[in-house]
Amino acid sequence: MFLAVGALLHQLSIFNQPPARRRNATLLILGTVIPISVYHCWTDEIIVHEIAFAVMVFLCGKKTRLLIREKVKSAESRKKLINMANFGLGELALSAAELCVADPSCRKRSIWVLPLEH
Repeated sequence: MFLAVGALLHQLSIFNQPPARRRNATLLILGTVIPISVYHCWTDEIIVHEIAFAVMVFLCGKKTRLLIREKVKSAESRKKLINMANFGLGELALSAAELCVADPSCRKRSIWVLPLEH
């Protein structure tokens, strides 16, 4: 997941940027994803992994909408593309909610989910 979203975030971050900014974006993404991945694998911890993934998806959506506003000239096409980007963020929210409902360990450690047992 990190590889796919990280590659997309990288492409969105360096689009039409000068070489120095490309280098900085690359180092920032790698400097964030690699330590989180190592920590996730080493400690078998999932919360930081999930938060980092959600932040990366959110940033991808934000940068995508920004590029759509800047580059797409047709108002109708712009509206359709922004709706698609918003749909993607909605899917992120639904998948996160589904994970917390489906995963019993998530219900125990999450402050966002009400307990299902009485």
